[in-house]
Amino acid sequence: MAGGSVEADGTATPQWLFDLLDRQVEEITGCGFELDAAASHWNAKCAQYYDEDRNALIQDWSEYRTVWCNPPFSAALIEKFVAKAIEAAEQGSTVVLLLPNWPGYAWYQEVKRRGQIRDVIGTVRFQHHNGAHVVLNKGRSSVSLLVALLGPRFAPGTNGPPIRSPGAPEQPSFLGQIEPAYAHNEGKQTRQPGVKPPGTQFTRLSELETQATEWLWDLRIPAGELTILDGDPSVNKSSLLLDLAARVSTGRKMPDSTGGRKGNVLLLLAEDSLQKTVLQRLDAAGADLRRISVPNRTVILPRDLSLIEEIACQIQAALIVIDPMMAFLGVDANGDQKVRGALTPLISFAEKSGVTVVLARHLTKRGGVHALYRGSGSIGIIGATRSGLLVGRSPDEPNLRVLCHTKSNLGPLAPSLLFEPVSTPEGVVKIEWRGQCDFGPDDILAPRQPNGGRLAEAMVFLTGLLTKGPVPQHVVKLKAIQAGLAYRTVERAKEILGVRSKRRGWGPRSTCYWAMPPGESQP
Repeated sequence: MAGGSVEADGTATPQWLFDLLDRQVEEITGCGFELDAAASHWNAKCAQYYDEDRNALIQDWSEYRTVWCNPPFSAALIEKFVAKAIEAAEQGSTVVLLLPNWPGYAWYQEVKRRGQIRDVIGTVRFQHHNGAHVVLNKGRSSVSLLVALLGPRFAPGTNGPPIRSPGAPEQPSFLGQIEPAYAHNEGKQTRQPGVKPPGTQFTRLSELETQATEWLWDLRIPAGELTILDGDPSVNKSSLLLDLAARVSTGRKMPDSTGGRKGNVLLLLAEDSLQKTVLQRLDAAGADLRRISVPNRTVILPRDLSLIEEIACQIQAALIVIDPMMAFLGVDANGDQKVRGALTPLISFAEKSGVTVVLARHLTKRGGVHALYRGSGSIGIIGATRSGLLVGRSPDEPNLRVLCHTKSNLGPLAPSLLFEPVSTPEGVVKIEWRGQCDFGPDDILAPRQPNGGRLAEAMVFLTGLLTKGPVPQHVVKLKAIQAGLAYRTVERAKEILGVRSKRRGWGPRSTCYWAMPPGESQP
């Protein structure tokens, strides 16, 4: 077992927290902890401990009077360690568990019913082993924690005093608050600064630590948040998401060559057959199928969120894909309050666990509407996400697709990207990325023009501009902007028309000119 740990890679309980509980247990039972039930050679808190070689789940804990246990924070493993702790407590041992505050699980309710619960207040920083030394974990601070004390000396179903980490502000006792906290100044009741009145439930922002935004895909998909991908049914949204899942499963770079993030993936899919479509597309995308999982039954949000959380914890998911989200939403998607009520617990889970959630959604048929309002369902859906993406057909080339960034609460909008759905020799669709483009949401949502769209417009513009003779390239670019054309579209028109470019002069003062090929004047 990865004992004394909070994560599967092995982390250690802070010494101050263990020492505090060790003293309290010694005062109550007459001896400190005799056994660390979940440890490794570098983080064991007791001389006697169980590690991966001596599996704690098959040992008899009741041989020891007092047991310390900080199990790996996986819902499935916690359930097994809690069962062992209850078994030892029923045989007379005193067992103390450090657990995440996850009230949605059955083991949490069982511990709360059988033992004494104490909240751990304030940030807790764990340690990890870097291969040579034990160092402070510089990552995210701990999740909300609780300490459970089981055994004959603890009344079941009780709450003990909270445990405060070093530096956490002390809350004054009720008796100490009455006079010092309130003073009368000219008949008006005022409160001394820095003192919380009795019963107040709030946190000062000065007590919190800032956290840098982490990204699954730089600028486009933030980690530990919700992102939505909008698009019509025929623009290969699902293939794009499977390409993303494949990249995460192998840790490959993202389509714009930014760094990838390796991890496991949970897929919630409702439209494509797993065995006839999904497996083939993932294989074509180079996925590691051992790292990608699906639930064994249909799940509905928010009813089955606890099941989704449990699966995500068991597989240690880095990414959850829900495609399409409407198939998994158990409330009226057009009701803003109901949608927010369904998505808020999912947002909380993503933030707590660091799991990235990407939702896919179809567009409505309403034309001429801003991209943020074109997604089906309530505006509360896009409001609940931190990043919004949009997929559509390229205005120039129907075989190409454009991925646009429409919303970001955590950074600037990323450039649009082109990709092409191509068929492998076996007839399986895969995604090939073609680089950046100038198209935005308005370009791909605008009604398609019968005369060929922006590319045809650019060809007419370029022909008219160059008919009388060569024109400097910077003038072409300026005139294109004035005409409302993307310069990249004009460059494609240049290639199709065979427009030639020739540099005149030498060095920094030279100028590049564009000219129509000999004998050409009409597109």
